[in-house]
Amino acid sequence: MKRRSFLAGAISAAWGAYANAAVLRGTRVYPSGSTLDLSTAVASRTTGAAPLYVFFDASQITSTTTTRPFHDVELRWNFGETTGPGVATWGTGSGAGVNSRNTHYGPMAGHVFETPGTYTVTVNDALGLASKTFSITVDDPDVTFAGAKTVCFSNDTSHASPPAGATLVNNVSDLGTCLAYATSGNTVRRLLFERGHTFTTSTSLVVNITGPGHIGATGSGAKPIFKALSPGFSPNDLILAFSNPAMSDWRLADIKLDATAYGSANVISGTGMTGGCDNVLFLRVDADTVRVPFIADPGSLDFQTGSHIWRGVGIVDCTIANAPTGGSYGAYFGGEQLFFAGNNFGGTDSHSSRWPYLGKAVLANNTMGLCADRHQFKIHAPQWGSSTKATAGVGQGYSRWIQVSDNDLSGVNPYQIALGVENDGTLGGEDQRIIDAILERNWHHGSAGGTVAQYIFCAETTSRNNVINLTGWSDHVGVGIARRGPATQVPDQVRVFNNTVYSNSTSTASFRGVLTDGVATNVTVKNCLGYAPNDSAPVMTSGANITAAGNTAAPKTSNPLFVGTATYVGFKIQSGSPAIAAGVSGVPVWSDAYMSTRSNTTTPDVGAAKF
Repeated sequence: MKRRSFLAGAISAAWGAYANAAVLRGTRVYPSGSTLDLSTAVASRTTGAAPLYVFFDASQITSTTTTRPFHDVELRWNFGETTGPGVATWGTGSGAGVNSRNTHYGPMAGHVFETPGTYTVTVNDALGLASKTFSITVDDPDVTFAGAKTVCFSNDTSHASPPAGATLVNNVSDLGTCLAYATSGNTVRRLLFERGHTFTTSTSLVVNITGPGHIGATGSGAKPIFKALSPGFSPNDLILAFSNPAMSDWRLADIKLDATAYGSANVISGTGMTGGCDNVLFLRVDADTVRVPFIADPGSLDFQTGSHIWRGVGIVDCTIANAPTGGSYGAYFGGEQLFFAGNNFGGTDSHSSRWPYLGKAVLANNTMGLCADRHQFKIHAPQWGSSTKATAGVGQGYSRWIQVSDNDLSGVNPYQIALGVENDGTLGGEDQRIIDAILERNWHHGSAGGTVAQYIFCAETTSRNNVINLTGWSDHVGVGIARRGPATQVPDQVRVFNNTVYSNSTSTASFRGVLTDGVATNVTVKNCLGYAPNDSAPVMTSGANITAAGNTAAPKTSNPLFVGTATYVGFKIQSGSPAIAAGVSGVPVWSDAYMSTRSNTTTPDVGAAKF
């Protein structure tokens, strides 16, 4: 649904939590006697071999300060690493080169521990009311997979740096032969492939034994290649799948998936899951000319006896290139305790990523480039009232507890983030519901043909501290909130706080910082900044009965004095900006888009950046 189809309507009952908070100049405190209970915060696991992926979940905490602690309490995580890759900055996302891998802001977090040792992970809230620690023990993989538990494969007889005692297999290029070394009847669980070598297969291969297990690289240089030979693969076949409801604890790391033999029109998928399994990490896995590099379709589980929705999946630091035509995706994936971070996806001709079901997920610090059609993050849910493996998950029929943060989104047609029902209901059966989602610190920019940066078709959603540059778009809507069809979920309890929305395009009354359709209920928009100097009649909010306060009143003439508009950090404001101390108090936003602590004075700054 585009902006021009919106209708006017009524919005009722503004949200008013935090109104009674005690406020001091230059700081913010909870009301006297406030409590925050972090006892329900949990780690998905506390021990395992490196690289170890752990999901941290504080979605169920309680607080006397708010009835919506998932949204309103800012949690800050420190993963306790001091050296190595765990303290490096993310190379992707809105905070590329700045955001540390060792910290995270939000109600849930994921982390990959690559260095053996014992780590103390700490979580606390922005004001230090409560904290909790976790002890994570990361085992040395050379001990877990000692001696003959590791096999190293080479196309010739070279083995640059095999682990001590590993079995060395020479002159092998058939990938199926290599994977056959890991069977349920022996102890081999680590398969290492020589860097710079290519291993081929003409059929889809499956790993179906329990871990701990590791498929990765040894030596130095370019990643080993798993190459799909032509002919041999059928449409939608995976080069490598993990498939067994009883299996757990596998890693696929430092591998390149190659389907170039099938050309630009191929229909081959890369890697993922075809049966319920848990704790699978895809780390630094690259894909070349693969239609869907990462796939786990929850609908496929309904036909598999004994399966369950996947839990504990990490897709981290992966890259795709040369996406083929014919409906390519970067990821088509569903699951729980899911961490999608540090990835560089772009050039697909459909969604950069599509998430048919998520239950507790963090999609953060990714760079998502131009997709020719559709969206960069498309998140929907199972059909409401259906009986599927996904509806039996933690979301209880919803996609629920989702954080989309710190991403760099640089092109799309028509929406960059679409959150809610899959279709408008005209096809029948589209009643898919999402609640408890957070969109924050995302950098939206760079699109010809884009219309809406964030489209919210669902309930209980917070959009805050996003920086949105709509220059060059065919329409100029920052956040759209609408019911997508007559039989679909009504957006309710949607909060939009401290976003910055900008356009330098010459347009005729098309700039709308926040736009509702009049069907959505209980929408609150506060402290948002808009600036569109070349639009004939820009407005910060449009739609009947929005509860709005502290937003830019004149987006055409109120120059916020940005440092610049070409980059994410350019949208910081300078001295003399009318956005300084122009907002309203009582808004639960504790940091800005750049993770600087907000003062939350009685007159806080407007927009995503504090001065």
